[in-house]
Amino acid sequence: IYFGERGLKDEDTNPTAWDVETYSTSEVSRITAIALELATQRSGRLTSVDKANVLESSRLWRKTVDGMTEQFQSPSEQSIELNHMYVDNCAMQLIINPSQFDVILTSNLFGDILSDEASALGGSIGLMPSASLGAATQLTHKGDNPMKTNTAIFEQYKHTPAAPNEAVVQPAQRLTSGDHLMSGMTIGGSYLDTGMIRDDDFCFYGDDLCQE
Repeated sequence: IYFGERGLKDEDTNPTAWDVETYSTSEVSRITAIALELATQRSGRLTSVDKANVLESSRLWRKTVDGMTEQFQSPSEQSIELNHMYVDNCAMQLIINPSQFDVILTSNLFGDILSDEASALGGSIGLMPSASLGAATQLTHKGDNPMKTNTAIFEQYKHTPAAPNEAVVQPAQRLTSGDHLMSGMTIGGSYLDTGMIRDDDFCFYGDDLCQE
């Protein structure tokens, strides 16, 4: 919806504006493949969030996710536990029972809202690591062995709330974003010892959580 058709009819008595959300099967399939891979590397729990009870784009989203999940796993080995949830219910469930979630798959608009909500569960929006992952591209290196690689940006999720307009970041956030980069986003490959971000003389969590 952020990059779709939009317009404004500037009428004197009643201006009208619109933003169109358009998803194709290929777009939903691409992000679903990433979510399935991440879920496999983690707990196997995948929650797909939509509004399929009212939105046509969400109905296509849900149908595509179901089809991709069925193709991804064999009948004899069901490694993915897929759960569909409406976005309004998900917003509530993140507050009352966040431990039920592991990998959440959703559209750009819903994800923009839910990620901010989820990031605050740890105490501050400034603590969350973040990554923007591009599609895998197949390359060829020496020996003609094919290799796939991703273009990705690993960065802080948000500016620290204590200084939203300043070049100030949470040290813990930068460390965990770097850890995602080094570990390749897999749960078993973390390089970061949580003891590294604990020090009695220095707060690694930013001013908004370290005030006396």
